[in-house]
Amino acid sequence: MNFYTKEQVIALTPLWKGERFEDGRPTVSDAILERFRHIILEEAWDPMNMKYGFPKTYQMGLKRTHMQPEKEILVGRAYTCAMLPARQDLNQLVMDYGTKMGYKAGQNQWVVDALQPGDVGVIDLYGKIKEGTFVGGNLAKAVAYNTKGGGLVVWGGIRDVGQIRELDDLQIYYVDDDASGIRDVTLSTVNGPVRVGDATCLPGDVVYATAQGVLFIPPHIAEEVVAEGEKTHFKDEFCFQRLDEGTYRIHEVHSVWRKDIFEDFLNWFKTAPSTQNFQYLNFDEDRERIEKWWSENSAAKNNGDYVVI
Repeated sequence: MNFYTKEQVIALTPLWKGERFEDGRPTVSDAILERFRHIILEEAWDPMNMKYGFPKTYQMGLKRTHMQPEKEILVGRAYTCAMLPARQDLNQLVMDYGTKMGYKAGQNQWVVDALQPGDVGVIDLYGKIKEGTFVGGNLAKAVAYNTKGGGLVVWGGIRDVGQIRELDDLQIYYVDDDASGIRDVTLSTVNGPVRVGDATCLPGDVVYATAQGVLFIPPHIAEEVVAEGEKTHFKDEFCFQRLDEGTYRIHEVHSVWRKDIFEDFLNWFKTAPSTQNFQYLNFDEDRERIEKWWSENSAAKNNGDYVVI
């Protein structure tokens, strides 16, 4: 078993240079977390995958307890744990450790008790559904109380879904539900690397979940990722408006933009009502990319060819 210490969590996340929780987890600011609520998942996924090279941080196909649009998005800081099929000798070691540390009740409750405001518990329950229900109604209520608007991502099961859906300030993403209680599992890892399907999550990652899937964003690039997502969001808004107006055709805006289209976008961005709280965004890198592409593709410029983004 490995219940990661503060020093181990710091060693696991060396690229983060900001503040940390007492347990060592990176503490991405509330302001950055809030910005993720205003973009769609693909707008965060594209820079994660294409620009920063983190393709194994996304899992689709999970269910969610709350279907209302205002509750659908789940954003928070990862508090991770993993469980294994129970084995008597290992389970006794874990229980002895828990007793020494003053933990009470079941091992899943130890994790729930440790959650803080803004946390999302990321639970690797190896996909177990029957007798793999990490929380039911009572523990879900405790999750809501402890995280103050956070929730869980469970690679396994939950129970009491009808009851959980009545809880406010909570969202849980999970594989499936079952009426059984949790049993025959042992807590093996706390605040270490865990797996959710095809994705790897580390403690302190930004958890960003929508109806499309769950994305785990390394904290040291979280601000850059959300900024790239915001820029893409407004580029698309500009394209939609110009297409509605008939100013451009689809092949002109769904490609490497011409310089005149980019300048049109910059002028639009300065004055559009929806962009006024986002004037901190910088498009110098976009300008350099566009100028570089057109300078290196003079034949495309002369022939009027376009390359799809």
